[in-house]
Amino acid sequence: MKKILNIVFGILLFFVIALYLGVVYLLPQIVNNKITISKLQSFIHNKTDIETNIMGLNLKISPMLVAILNVDNLAAKNNNVSVVDVQKLSLSYKLLENRMTLINANNIYVDGEALKQLKIKPQKKQKNKFKLGKAAAEIHIKKITYKSNIISVFAKDIDTEKDNNIHLKADIQTPLLKENLKLGYSGSLQIIENNLKANKFEIKLGNSYLYLDGYLINKDNTYDFTLKGEKLPVSEIMPVVLHLQKSQDPSKKFIENFKNFNGTANVDLKIDKNGIFGKCIGNNLSANAVWFDIPIYFKEAVFNFSEQKVNSVAQGILGKEKVIHTLNITDLLNPQKKEVIGTMKTVMTKKFDYVPNLTVLNSVNVGLVYKIKNRKPDVYYDVDIPANSDLIYNSFYLGLRDYKRLIHGNTFKDNNDLYLREYRYSYLSSNKENVIISGDGLFKKI
Repeated sequence: MKKILNIVFGILLFFVIALYLGVVYLLPQIVNNKITISKLQSFIHNKTDIETNIMGLNLKISPMLVAILNVDNLAAKNNNVSVVDVQKLSLSYKLLENRMTLINANNIYVDGEALKQLKIKPQKKQKNKFKLGKAAAEIHIKKITYKSNIISVFAKDIDTEKDNNIHLKADIQTPLLKENLKLGYSGSLQIIENNLKANKFEIKLGNSYLYLDGYLINKDNTYDFTLKGEKLPVSEIMPVVLHLQKSQDPSKKFIENFKNFNGTANVDLKIDKNGIFGKCIGNNLSANAVWFDIPIYFKEAVFNFSEQKVNSVAQGILGKEKVIHTLNITDLLNPQKKEVIGTMKTVMTKKFDYVPNLTVLNSVNVGLVYKIKNRKPDVYYDVDIPANSDLIYNSFYLGLRDYKRLIHGNTFKDNNDLYLREYRYSYLSSNKENVIISGDGLFKKI
């Protein structure tokens, strides 16, 4: 029996040694062979229509089972358009620890638009989560360029230092912003076991600065960080906000009723797995309504964030008249459940002269309530015209000036259908509402 065990052990030991020698000595020879590289390029082309060119590939595996891969140039094209081009790439990987220890490259170029055109079968979702602790211990990349229609990134001098601090400098260009966004010219990112941490990582836009500090990714795939900044330009922020909203839902957004945004914002937010907490304060906010170019201005507007709720009450000026605006948002981070409720109240007088040929006699009370749920805008309009007041349009009076008059309407947009519901014009007599005109309507986009 002992002799049989010795034979079995000897056979197993032989296979282990043979496997070890095959990995260390035979595998690199197979990988480095020009025939193997050619077959790999043909295989990729047959499966994806991507033309690859691999030059100067050299794989070495040390006796300690550390794989070192060097490639002079790795290029991929689709329909003669360069998708990826990597120059002087070096990788070091510890096989026994299943850990990358070095990523080194002179230049990495990626064409985002060409990448979108690639027909690659989607991979099944892996149950195992990505572990930052297995990321590269050392990263040295001189230059990275990523270009697409919506965003282009130019990064340089990406280096890791002691304690896994990653320093990088990146400029971001996008048609959404007038100026370049500059990242990482101050502060750093840090990998701590399975955590990605920002250490006062700087984001600069023009003369404004935004700082990230805290854990962007925790070991449990959550986050806990602060976002602080002062005098951020609203004219740059609003197009980005609109683009993010449109990426979730292409339908028209309420902020599209305004243009020429100006002012600044101070941000002091804490973001964690429970939601967003803190304040965003807008200063000297101004814009113009798309219709009739009516200006709106708020000296200060405070937005309070608590978990997934946002609320704000602000007093300002709408077309030379005082206005009060309120905003309440619930389920902020859940596009399917998010609900927005806002109100706007003002009293119009003869100073309101932005609608051509319209004159206000004495005063008119105007109220608006807008609700957005299930991505469907629902807007309520109420106009209260006191006795002895009137609206005069092209020399025509509304009439019934001895009575208080009411105008009510509700528009509800569902895809390409715009419903005009429960519209009515009425007057009050002995506290009784007497309806003159009423009805419902539907506009269809053709």
